[in-house]
Amino acid sequence: MVSLILRFKKKGMLRFLSNLETIKAIERTLRRARLPMVFSKGFHPMPKFTFLDAMPTGVVNLSLYLKVILERKIDDVEERINEVALNDLRVHGHWYIDIDINESVKYYRFRIIVPEDLDFENLFVEKKGRRIKVKDRMEDVRKVKLKDFHMLEYVQKRDKFLNPWLFLKNFERTLVIPICVEALTAKKEAFSSFLNRRVKNAENDLTG
Repeated sequence: MVSLILRFKKKGMLRFLSNLETIKAIERTLRRARLPMVFSKGFHPMPKFTFLDAMPTGVVNLSLYLKVILERKIDDVEERINEVALNDLRVHGHWYIDIDINESVKYYRFRIIVPEDLDFENLFVEKKGRRIKVKDRMEDVRKVKLKDFHMLEYVQKRDKFLNPWLFLKNFERTLVIPICVEALTAKKEAFSSFLNRRVKNAENDLTG
């Protein structure tokens, strides 16, 4: 058996799929691709999947990572999946490596496009009966003024995740685009770069 990590990107109207609908869509895609997946035992066998955090409905997710267990390695796995995948839910990277993705990822990088600037100094949200200052949940904040919109980028810890819709609720959802750009390690390295490096190191160890 081998562990395969896949990076899907969920875009377009598919960003409005719920987490359960997204998981089912990915499972159907992998079944149609005829991957030799390993299934759980019992009356209702399921593929052995491990996902990162579910993003809120309506968020574009460019870092939808999952780990799936296969019976054997498939060389053209990405091509096979994308041949049958939905246009806005396709694979953009794969790695044959056995690591705990939930242990490796500690942050997410977000990008939000809004029609006007946000005053984070005076922006608060209510969560579980607590009043939270939005700025206190953000790191590495960067603002950019575009022609007709404002772009906000920030990094957020997984264990202090704040749903962006909580502080974007005053905007029409059709005018706002929250994007989860990348998952990050504890050192804020892009998870895709981390995986590339780990796979390369493993290959170098094998070749001596």
